[in-house]
Parts: sequence; C-alpha cells; structure tokens
Amino acid sequence: MINLIGLMRFLFQRGHWVLCPLFVLISGCVNPGVSQDEYNLARAAFKAAQEGEAKRYAPKIFYKAQGLYRRGERAYSERYYDEASEHFKKSRYYFEKAEALSRLKLFKQGEMAP
Repeated sequence: MINLIGLMRFLFQRGHWVLCPLFVLISGCVNPGVSQDEYNLARAAFKAAQEGEAKRYAPKIFYKAQGLYRRGERAYSERYYDEASEHFKKSRYYFEKAEALSRLKLFKQGEMAP
C-alpha cells in the first residue's frame, strides 16, 4: 500500500500542493464494506429456511431472522457496513436454527426422511 502521508509530503514539497486535498478525498471514499460472503451466506440460509418450511414450523425464529436480514440489507444500502455485517451474521444463525427445527418437526411427523 502506498504511504499516503509520504506521497502528500512529496507533492507539497514539489509545489503540487493543490493535489494534496484530492488524495485525502479519494482515500476517504475507499471502504472495503461488508464481506460479500456474509451477505451471500445469509441469503442462502434464508432460501434454505424457506425451502425447509421454517415459516410454518418455526415461525418465531424465522421471523426474527427475517427481521435481522432486512435490517442488514437496509444498513448495507445505507453504507453502515459494520452494522450490516452483524445483522447478516445473526440472521444466518437464526435462519439455520429455524431450518433445523422445522426439519426436525417434519421428521418427527414422518413427512421427511432423515
């Protein structure tokens, strides 16, 4: 990674002080954001929970996870990446929990093979 302060000193000493604020602005706009893996894993867990009929057999957990997922999407769109990351992690946990519980209930009822 380029040493930004060293680059700014170099430009300032050479009389290109006008470019210094430009580098500050450009470096301030760079943000790695939330990992796409976290978002994709949460979305995959959401789809798996839907396919596993979690909405029917574990509605409380499913709706809690869905609320967290929606908050994560909203935070992501508003560029609150740390908050979005936490919401995606929590929603994935609850979606997986809801899916497992619904599959267990289906298995106990004899509607699904192990």
